[in-house]
Amino acid sequence: MIMVLQTTQVSSPSFQNPLTVSARAHAIRAVLPFHCITTHAASLCLWSDLTVTLTSYPVVAANLTLTTLTAAISAAGGPNYAFTDIVPVDDKDGGQPGGNIRVAYLYKPSLIQLYKLNPGGSLDANEVLNGPTLKYNPGRIDPSNPAWTASRKPLVAEWAVIGQKGYVKRDDTFFTVNVHFGSKGGSSSLHGDARPLVNGGVNDRLAQSQITANFVKVRFQHPNTQNGKMMRGESGGGSLAA
Repeated sequence: MIMVLQTTQVSSPSFQNPLTVSARAHAIRAVLPFHCITTHAASLCLWSDLTVTLTSYPVVAANLTLTTLTAAISAAGGPNYAFTDIVPVDDKDGGQPGGNIRVAYLYKPSLIQLYKLNPGGSLDANEVLNGPTLKYNPGRIDPSNPAWTASRKPLVAEWAVIGQKGYVKRDDTFFTVNVHFGSKGGSSSLHGDARPLVNGGVNDRLAQSQITANFVKVRFQHPNTQNGKMMRGESGGGSLAA
């Protein structure tokens, strides 16, 4: 299974967090709103939001958040997940100051693994290479593009399904694009009192969707496209679609 989520760092070893580990775990167990799509040999799940607590402490690593989350899921009787993400540049991905929100994956390492693990950096732009495969796995899509200013950057990954005897076959891989387009906070409803209606963030979201679509298009234009599958997950707030 792959889980797609938005996450925020809640503390670091050098910073005293106002929530205890047990309190964080309780809070996490209380908010597990994800949506799953059954596909291939796994289920792709879209996590809509996760905010346990925020600080203004300049921590960008989310290891504590993700470790706490996976431990809470396991303690509640769920699977034992592994996780992967790309650390953002401090305060460059939107959200509250110090939150350093980003998308990340939770996955069952007994079923799938990242194919030829080679993570990119915060500002490394991923590319589709011959295979097809990825330059960075996982890696971000065009993270320096102005369309992503103060917004989460998409995280693309290539996964391999683990066979019955632990074998990994090149022709049994699939790709995922984990996106959370810019917020549409402040938008009005289509039929509300506001006239003209307010469609917040529409220009940024249109640009973001085009960047993502262009990356996916390159993937499917590659030779041997039949050797991989592409899946996408997206979550975003607001009342108007764009």
